[in-house]
Amino acid sequence: LLPDFGIQPTGEVALKLANDYFKSLGLSDNPDKKWLYLFVERHSED
Repeated sequence: LLPDFGIQPTGEVALKLANDYFKSLGLSDNPDKKWLYLFVERHSED
């Protein structure tokens, strides 16, 4: 979504956004770099 607006977040910012999103869903998991890498790989064509 962010690249659609011309924004390329750093890994650190992406992890912060993911962490905030997980918390908003009530999840206790904290995404890490491995999670981010796998997410990007899985959704690179979206």
